[in-house]
Amino acid sequence: MKLIIKGTIILCLAISNKVYSQTYFSMVVPVERSINIKNLLSTEDDIWVSGLMFFEPSPGTITPGSIVYRIEFESKTFNFFEHPNYLFSNGSPTFDGNTFYAYSDDFNNYPIASILRLNLENEITDIYELEPWNEDSNVLLSRLYENHLFGVSLIQDAEGASTLLRLNKIDLSDSLVWGKTFGVGDKFTTPKDLNISYDGSIFVSSGVYHFNMTGPFSQLHKVDQDGTILWRYESTEESYTIVSDQHIGLISNNEILLTTRVDERLNPEYITNEWYPLPAKFSWLSEDGMLLKDTVFNTPKDVRPFVGGTLIAKKGGIFVYGSWEDEEGKIFGWLLKMTDEGEIEWSKKYKHPKYKNMDHFFEIDQLHEYENGDLVAAGTANIPGQKNEIWILRLNEYGCYGEMECDEIVTTSTFDIPNELAITLFPNPSNGILQWKGESAINQLAIYNYQGEVVLQMYGDDIKKTINIAHLLSGVYRVRMIDRKGNTFTKSFILTD
Repeated sequence: MKLIIKGTIILCLAISNKVYSQTYFSMVVPVERSINIKNLLSTEDDIWVSGLMFFEPSPGTITPGSIVYRIEFESKTFNFFEHPNYLFSNGSPTFDGNTFYAYSDDFNNYPIASILRLNLENEITDIYELEPWNEDSNVLLSRLYENHLFGVSLIQDAEGASTLLRLNKIDLSDSLVWGKTFGVGDKFTTPKDLNISYDGSIFVSSGVYHFNMTGPFSQLHKVDQDGTILWRYESTEESYTIVSDQHIGLISNNEILLTTRVDERLNPEYITNEWYPLPAKFSWLSEDGMLLKDTVFNTPKDVRPFVGGTLIAKKGGIFVYGSWEDEEGKIFGWLLKMTDEGEIEWSKKYKHPKYKNMDHFFEIDQLHEYENGDLVAAGTANIPGQKNEIWILRLNEYGCYGEMECDEIVTTSTFDIPNELAITLFPNPSNGILQWKGESAINQLAIYNYQGEVVLQMYGDDIKKTINIAHLLSGVYRVRMIDRKGNTFTKSFILTD
């Protein structure tokens, strides 16, 4: 079943009043009911956000299902595609360039796990049903690698005495290559993350209680393409709960970063120093599964960061994202960049002006990095007691809306946005000279090529309104200008031979 609605989104542009051709922005996508975001796919033209949502197929009947939103960069409009009764895993749908694949539970045919094949319009074209493992299983995680889809399910053992981890390797031509069950010897296991390295090594993290009820501990399995466990790492320090996230980051030097949340409520050091007692812990492991070091992210007791995920940066370093609650109880979307060794480069907190009250809160759930370092973040914005709405941010590599530096708290403004005609470019097309007219004195100017690269940058108290750009190649460019009041103007122009 597919439902498409096309409309104009509620949005606030971070760097311009112009709706089209914006590189950096913050926007809110309205939803019918609260959404729990599961995955983010992003190309140069579109953003795809998937999540779980409850549907009302008939009056008074509520059923769970999945929904996929497609947001177009240029027009800032969206389509959404409903998949009632299919519960997508984290990481679904994934995309091989031509086809979407979703690893999912069939709510009407439980506990059947299914592979859905979807076309570019997100219509289901084929369904491949996997053999049910038992009467109590849940599809949780999935990731595409080359021509195979890897899926992780949580299942009960034959006696129902413990939970186990099931890893499946599925050929995209509709055949199960193998299925392996892990967690034997553990009391309760909860899969939390799945990642695959460039050489095909599979990493599955989980929280675990043992039969003697010690724990919970964070655990990490490394598995080869034949399903053989190469090693298993287990922390010696207890996690906060068995369902605490265990995020996997695969660093370029072959080290592994495992991020979890630990319980320090009875630790005298935390009581004495008045630190937040449920901090994030980052553990660096060698490629052989040996612990290299731990770093705990400590904050004052009234400051509560929550890690929603990590992403290894393409140019080195690690992005950490989630939410941040400050001393006043305000909750922001949170994005942090640290080096591969754990040194913090920058930390930013984000909000959207549509949500003005103190109890309105934000979180970042998914992050994507482009080759040029730009970032797309997908999260939710919420008014307590109301629904979560999708929140999309397009940022540069510094976590800002185009600038190399920005405040620690980054927001956008729907107020005092200058009129589009306040700056006029001419001639357009240009044959080597770019001029503009307007009332504002410009003190920052940058020109970007079609790939988003800065090709010219200028600073000054009052930049002259005529620029020689004859040295640039012909093509389409964007110019971004900032005046003394901080107002930002973005315009496109064509440079001809």
